[in-house]
Parts: sequence; structure tokens; C-alpha cells
Amino acid sequence: MCSSASRSTARPHRAGCSTRERWATERGRPDEPEGPARTPDRAQRTAWRPTRTATTAYRQLGDKHGEASAWNNLGATLKGLRRFEEAEQAHRTATTTYRQLDDKLAEARAWNNLGAALRGRGEFEPAVGGDRGAVAMFEVLGDEHRRGEALEEFAATPSAAGWPSDVVRAVRQDSAEAYRRAGAEEEAARVLDMDGE
Repeated sequence: MCSSASRSTARPHRAGCSTRERWATERGRPDEPEGPARTPDRAQRTAWRPTRTATTAYRQLGDKHGEASAWNNLGATLKGLRRFEEAEQAHRTATTTYRQLDDKLAEARAWNNLGAALRGRGEFEPAVGGDRGAVAMFEVLGDEHRRGEALEEFAATPSAAGWPSDVVRAVRQDSAEAYRRAGAEEEAARVLDMDGE
């Protein structure tokens, strides 16, 4: 299970937290029962409040970038609480704001997060749209490492939707290729190892 400290880093995989682990621990799978590991503790249940306050504070300060970042963080917190509908709205707000600011990198990250929130709601087709949006933006930006991360996250959607394993495998292979182009051989091997799961 990945720690909250590793989830907050820019590159969680480097801190021992794979995209798959983040998805399983933060978002859960819609087809899996609730259990002790998925029951948020008191700190988790109240963690959204300061983040929501931050969105208001940044808006009052006129800091649109800070506000968008706070919305994206709020969405991630709400996903961890399995409040997927609210998480979706937070990520949509972040995506729109980043687009207005012309911050393509942050917008791509928000698209990726939006896809995960939609997947958590069982909205697989719209999730694919969010995932594909992130992958395309990272490709345009020439960021193969983040493109590999987005493809790895994308693979979780057809997997959760019960799509044929060859579809999931193809997306994971694309992820591995992107990681290799970025010089991240360890990540590429890890993604390909998921095919045996």
C-alpha cells in the first residue's frame, strides 16, 4: 500500500508507489467490496475541509493557478474518500481553469485525475475520454515519462470495465514503450509485469 507521503510527490512511482497501487488504495475498484483497508479513518474523512478552504482562499487572492491546484488536490482527496461524484466536479473545475491559464502540463494531469474519478463512478466510457485526453496532451508536450504514467493509469479503466485482456495488454505495452523512450526501464518492466496479475 502506498503511503500518503509518497502519494503527494510529483513522481510517486519513484517513492515506491505505482499508479496501480495509487488507484487501488485511493480510488478503490467499483467491483470490490468495502473493507477495513477501504474505510477512511477520521483524519481522512476530514482532510477535504482544509483543501476546500484553500480553493476559496486562492480565489479570494486572485491566484487562479493556486485555485486550480487546490481543486485538483480536493478531487484527489475526495477520490480517496470514494466520493467520486464530488471528485469528478473538482477535477472538471481544475481542468477548465488550467485550460483558461494555458497550462498544458497541469491540464493534462487534471485530465488524468478526472479519468480516475469517472472510473471510480463506474463511468468507463467518459473515463476513457479523460485518459485519452491526458495521453494526447503529454504526447504533444513531448513528456514521454508522464505519457507512460497516463497510459498506465489508462490501462486501469478497461481492466476495471472488464474489457478483453488484449486491450489492457496493448495499453500497458504502449505505457512501457513510453517509459522506455524516457529512459525509465524499471517502470517499463513493472508495467509489463502487471500482465501476469
